[in-house]
Amino acid sequence: MPSRKPADSPPLSLARTGTSLHRQVFLVLRDRLLGGVFQPGQQLPPEPALCQQFGVSRITLRRAVSDLEREGLLERVQGRGTYVRVQPARAAGAPSEGYIEDVRHLAADTSVKVLELGDVPATARVAERLRIPMGAPVQRSVRVRERQGRPLVLLTAWVPLPLAASITRAELTRRSLNQLLAQRGVRVGRLVQEISATLADPLQAERLQVEVGSALIVVDRLVHDQAGQPVEFVCMLLSPERSRMVFDTPAELVEQVSSGRLVHVEPEAAPRRRSGSR
Repeated sequence: MPSRKPADSPPLSLARTGTSLHRQVFLVLRDRLLGGVFQPGQQLPPEPALCQQFGVSRITLRRAVSDLEREGLLERVQGRGTYVRVQPARAAGAPSEGYIEDVRHLAADTSVKVLELGDVPATARVAERLRIPMGAPVQRSVRVRERQGRPLVLLTAWVPLPLAASITRAELTRRSLNQLLAQRGVRVGRLVQEISATLADPLQAERLQVEVGSALIVVDRLVHDQAGQPVEFVCMLLSPERSRMVFDTPAELVEQVSSGRLVHVEPEAAPRRRSGSR
């Protein structure tokens, strides 16, 4: 049975600054492939048509198509053209077993590299989260968790001193920060998470092995002990091409567990012009 022909797409005007043109073409085509505009097994439109649609050269288009091939979304058949690959169904994710168990599974399923470890003065943001004076000493660690050599999560964590004073690089290589704090008597009482997004800066891109300007998921986790005191602030960066977050709440807890709420950041008011200013 022949595959459905997609509707003609209107020409696109790609931005000439910021993200590279081939990356922009990659993102648009990837969105169409994952969104079902092109069906599995269907041949991609010919190069001249795509070049005209995006307003780019063949070299730019071929770079984008090559990146999609590496992602496993396209397959080039010699002498015939480029076809959409059939994608396996994505599992919905196993039922959540809670924060502690999820951290254990992540530690067991990945290897870790400790990139930075040291004591630093708390910035305004860190001080506010940990409820300590700005400039108070905290231990800052930067780690990347990998699976089969592929970076999955970049974690930057801040822990107040002296709580983390004895945590060493060797310990962080063998155990998760959560496990090390538990060994020091910290018992988790409350967890607050904020999920947002950002674009990868050059250092983040290097550490996660993505392109500069790639979209990243940001998960800020603030861990409190059973007395309600913040003990750990962690910022996690993940590529949406490799990771996703799944929330699973049992029926008996639906009315008790927060599903999260949207918090809108108001833009700063523009300064008023003084009367008579030019």
